[in-house]
Amino acid sequence: MGVLTIGRIGLDVSTNDPSEMSETRSIDSREFILRGFLRSTTLANTKYLRTELLEQQGQVVAVTYDLDAHFDAFYLLADSTIETMETSYLRRGLFLFEISLFRIGGEPRVEFHSNLTGTVLENTQGLIEAEVSPFFSPPQDAKVVSWEATSVTSVTRNAEDGAQLCWYNTAGDFTEDPSWGSDPADFYSNAVQVSVSSQVRMGLDVPQAPVDWEMKNGIIKVAPDSVSSKIKVSTWDAISAYESEKTWAFQKGGSTIGKWTFMSVVRNDPEACIIRLQAYASTTRYTLDLHLRRGAAMVFANFYDSSATAGDLKIVIDSPGEAGTAITPTGASSTVGVRATSDDAGGHRYVVYSPGTITNDTTNGGLQVTDKRLNACLGFEIGGSGAIAGDTADDIALQFFGMVGERVRAVWR
Repeated sequence: MGVLTIGRIGLDVSTNDPSEMSETRSIDSREFILRGFLRSTTLANTKYLRTELLEQQGQVVAVTYDLDAHFDAFYLLADSTIETMETSYLRRGLFLFEISLFRIGGEPRVEFHSNLTGTVLENTQGLIEAEVSPFFSPPQDAKVVSWEATSVTSVTRNAEDGAQLCWYNTAGDFTEDPSWGSDPADFYSNAVQVSVSSQVRMGLDVPQAPVDWEMKNGIIKVAPDSVSSKIKVSTWDAISAYESEKTWAFQKGGSTIGKWTFMSVVRNDPEACIIRLQAYASTTRYTLDLHLRRGAAMVFANFYDSSATAGDLKIVIDSPGEAGTAITPTGASSTVGVRATSDDAGGHRYVVYSPGTITNDTTNGGLQVTDKRLNACLGFEIGGSGAIAGDTADDIALQFFGMVGERVRAVWR
């Protein structure tokens, strides 16, 4: 018995998945090689293991082995070779594999840097760098977190894998990058995760399933409506499920656009994932990019219309709507969007914000621009009228306007 986990893929050693496990040490590197047959309970799941092991090639992955902690460390998955065998699935397995990983080091040797790039979102509300709140969120039990930016504080949010700490600075300091450490066993706790056709995916090569996907970070879950272009956004209930689901419609000229016909995964990392959806109407192509970061209480939505003339693009809560109140956070010269006027059954309030010149729909909950692009965020004031600092509607708005790009890299201490 025993499970060897590579990234987010578990290989059951008891069924002889890796029949050989060897290590080689040279002057400047340490290599871990696995060989064996892939086999799982079903043919479909065996094929899934094949795809996702290949998709992790080139990634830094956490490896754990519940029978021998000697192997627990961070590795670069350097090479993956999987050969399809002409043999009975019931006898040995369909795929002979060999995986080569270069050991970077265990928790005492390795730390991670969250490289934050960007600046205040270009906006028409007069917000400047010093007024917004860039943020980042390491794994759930990250250790020795260091961020030498000014005015750094944090908020703890309930999440699937346990309380998740989100760090943000209220002075718009984009100059410093945070560093932190993690146990390999906890590296993927509350990480952003993409599932397609009900299976977690590790890379960008996924089945074409525009109505059968899910993206979540333990705090926010985003999923498609099965019969339309609408998107469902919900938040964790602090116990066992997601709640407060809001269905958002994407409209042009007052009409909801047609069903998404294509989906792709543009980015798939523990700290951030992006799903791209596309729909076609005559000569017009609509694109929706959904960008979710670890620790965030909102998903970033970039809605684009490719037609030659600008139209009225709108994001609105589907019928029945929920009345909202316009929000103008400290520093803004005009409203940035709408927050629900009242707490919902889960005790939360939706938020929808945009940096553009907007018309708020406070009757149904939404906003509109006269443009070809609507850049927005969809999320929650978690706790509603009782939201703590960092989770209030104003705070979520300033975290959105302080949105940065984040890339995590492993370095030796």
